[in-house]
Amino acid sequence: RCSKERFVSLTDDFATGRDMQRMLAKAGFDADIVMRTGDIFSLMSLVSGGVGCSLLPARAKEVFSDKIQWLGLEHKYRHSQRIGLVCMKSRERSPNVLSLLRACRIVRTQLEKEGLKSA
Repeated sequence: RCSKERFVSLTDDFATGRDMQRMLAKAGFDADIVMRTGDIFSLMSLVSGGVGCSLLPARAKEVFSDKIQWLGLEHKYRHSQRIGLVCMKSRERSPNVLSLLRACRIVRTQLEKEGLKSA
């Protein structure tokens, strides 16, 4: 449906940028990528400004839901990303790192309850 649209993308330094290339290739077309950016917020601003379409992670939906039309992908084109928390060993007992780890576990539990895959 979108093969004739203009696209904006994250650079290939980001997993989402590389995943977009793979998913579009799987759909059987090379996208007309008119601009690449280095952060997700600029990408969403480009989409909301009408510069082009993009593939965005579902977790970004709440940020611009009133300015972007979100269309779900057909099941065969859906893709998941694995996200991990990495820190220096000397900071592994830091209260901030422990708090972030607890928050990650809470989100994982919520995703599992919703039936979404998590690692």
